Amino acid sequence: MGYGVMAFAVKPSLWTLFGSGDATLVKDTCEGSGTGDQAWIDAMIQENAYGDDDERLPDARQALRQMIMGEPLDERIAFVYGYWLKNLCARDVHLPNGAWLPIPPVWSRNVQEGLSRAGINGIQIDSILLNSPPIELPPADFPAIGFTSHTQMPALLQAFSACDLTAEPDSQVRASIQELWGWLKFCHQHGMDLVCFYH
Repeated sequence: MGYGVMAFAVKPSLWTLFGSGDATLVKDTCEGSGTGDQAWIDAMIQENAYGDDDERLPDARQALRQMIMGEPLDERIAFVYGYWLKNLCARDVHLPNGAWLPIPPVWSRNVQEGLSRAGINGIQIDSILLNSPPIELPPADFPAIGFTSHTQMPALLQAFSACDLTAEPDSQVRASIQELWGWLKFCHQHGMDLVCFYH
């Protein structure tokens, strides 16, 4: 399938779950919507995590528990927390991303250039797609995470008010900008945060 951006509109109340001590959430996620992800994450831990032979790595369920119960996170499995964050964000709204999947590694640069051609100034695409997660996580290469608060939407949409895509020569760049614009409008209309995952 290749790399791409998955975007979610998320209720701000989700962030209060991390460190909440809600053990039921851990149980329900691992035995319900997160069952498939749990197995996939466990396989990823075995293939990609860094750890000493003598020290056992946390498994997927233990990693989720650390996040929800406010326990210390293990940097050896830093990527795992990003994928669990994606799982929980997916409980809200998975936004259309057909123009962002799959994309080449330079795609954000292409879209940035398209924004300039469309007259949209003051928006850095990487500050939306790749800036930082909404909660504190140990650094990891993948998934790359971008967070935009619902409070930032009015200013971003104001920047888009000058958008003119009629002369954009690349149809996929045009589609990516339109989709991004749609993400921002949806989040603004519903008072939701935007969270993007690139992997």
